[in-house]
Amino acid sequence: MECRAEEEPRKGQFPAWSSSCRKVIKTCGIAQGDDQAEHLYKVNTEITSVRKKAEEQLRAEVGQWQEDRMSLIKVIETLQRVLSRREEEKDWKSRVDDPQNRILEMSEMKKKQCRHLSSYFHHVLVGTMKSQKLGVLSSVLCKWQSQATLIGKSVLPVLLLIRLVILGAAAHTAWLDEDEFVCNSHMPGCNVACYNKLTPIAPARLWTLQLVLVLAPGLVFFCYLIHLTNQENQGRRGDGEVRGHPRGAYLACMASVVLLEVVFVVMQSLLHGFWVNKHYRCETSPCPHQIDCVVPYAWEKSIFMILMFVTSCVSVLLNVMELLRALLFNKQSRRQTDPANAYQSGSEVEESPGFLRQLLNLWQSHAGLLGKTVLPVLQLIRLVVVVAAVKPVWDNDSRHFVCNTQQPGCSQSGFTQLFPFSLHHYWTLQVLLVLAPGLIFLCYLIHIIVLKKQSGPGTQVKGHVRGAYLALLSAVVLLEVGFAVVQYVAFGLSLSTGQTTNASPCPFSVDCYVSQATEKTLFMLIMFSVACLSGLLTLLEMCVVLRTARPCEEQQENKISETSGLQMAPTAKEEADSAEHKESYTKLNI
Repeated sequence: MECRAEEEPRKGQFPAWSSSCRKVIKTCGIAQGDDQAEHLYKVNTEITSVRKKAEEQLRAEVGQWQEDRMSLIKVIETLQRVLSRREEEKDWKSRVDDPQNRILEMSEMKKKQCRHLSSYFHHVLVGTMKSQKLGVLSSVLCKWQSQATLIGKSVLPVLLLIRLVILGAAAHTAWLDEDEFVCNSHMPGCNVACYNKLTPIAPARLWTLQLVLVLAPGLVFFCYLIHLTNQENQGRRGDGEVRGHPRGAYLACMASVVLLEVVFVVMQSLLHGFWVNKHYRCETSPCPHQIDCVVPYAWEKSIFMILMFVTSCVSVLLNVMELLRALLFNKQSRRQTDPANAYQSGSEVEESPGFLRQLLNLWQSHAGLLGKTVLPVLQLIRLVVVVAAVKPVWDNDSRHFVCNTQQPGCSQSGFTQLFPFSLHHYWTLQVLLVLAPGLIFLCYLIHIIVLKKQSGPGTQVKGHVRGAYLALLSAVVLLEVGFAVVQYVAFGLSLSTGQTTNASPCPFSVDCYVSQATEKTLFMLIMFSVACLSGLLTLLEMCVVLRTARPCEEQQENKISETSGLQMAPTAKEEADSAEHKESYTKLNI
């Protein structure tokens, strides 16, 4: 049932309701229907008035925006008139000159005017549209795009991605066939020795190392761009000058990639060649004579070796072209400076720092250049090498360990005696423990940021970020040195194919043979070298942080002394005035 008023209400009065509506209101449990309805009517009128006020405010803001837009259009029109007048004056002055020189001067003048106009428009648009905020990733990508040419922006990343997919999805599985490598001899350990001689390092592992090391210069350059972006943000807040060499860093990155690609191409051609034969003749200890072996999947391996060699050569060629074009572009950019691009590198867009930006700024403000660029990439490389390259070599180590005896259990007990702890598990533990102090430091930074947010914008949160960072570096140095020493003492730096053991239940001293001994030796040297390099670079980073910490403390002490001097100056002046007043008072009394 609908409730309607019996007659139109007067101004300032509430309408009289029909008897049927009052009955409905009473049946619904409302004692005083007219009072309740009057309250609802007042609420409705208040909502209507609020809505009208909001609409009026919105119309006022739209009108203000249109006025700002019209003023901006007027400024642009006046600027265009001034530029056209200058053009006419320049044309009038150059009428008596040579026509060819006049054309050249006019073209140069137009170029300069366009550059200044674009920089001015960029300044005006950035000042009026502060809501457009650039993040860290977008600014880093813009810097990379400004340094690289078309080859470095499009072709090289796609080629590297294709090589990674081919290696991970297809080529890596073609060399997991040590059990299918068969020789026509029943001498224990002969198959293992011949397989080690045929493949001192598997091509799949060699390509894994190649791609990881080729990626490393790009990651270092990316970390350097993040460092420059953070410096620009800090310089923008403090009106400081930002100095960096992104062009030189990019050229060094390209040169390193070319050098690494050439080294690995030469290594592949010397170690494996370009073709895999199906039959292989082997003559090595403990084989009694020259025997014939059968290599599985020879055609498939040959195709992958040719494919990876061709992609490496294409990558070398494209990187050389990118390096030459970047050098030419660098010379051209030195001759003519573009104010618009220079302005974009230090744009004045005020960004509200998010959580990730605050975390990054806090870490970048206390770390040195090595801690921002080289050390994170080195830890990432070691983690990828342990997971992708080391793990397949040591996966079936005990199953491929063979001894020249028929005694059951002799091979297992000999392997346990010679290798009480797997090197793969040892390096996994090393990587995890070295990463642990960095994760603890990251959690500490998050704790400080959360405290700042909880305490409010005006309060200061006391923290020892520099001390925590120095403790992190000290822990990493101790862990790296400790693990390197333990590896040298317990495992050594090389591994031979033949080993001797007399562990129970072997009846006597027997000879045993380790699979892929040359490849394992190579990885032992690589991991030991990486641990020593990481410890050395971390120690250098600690020295740099300690050296930069002293000037910062001196500056803070100077600021504190200056502020205290400013506060003490008025008191000294007051004391001098009081002394003069006392002297004059005594003279008057005399």
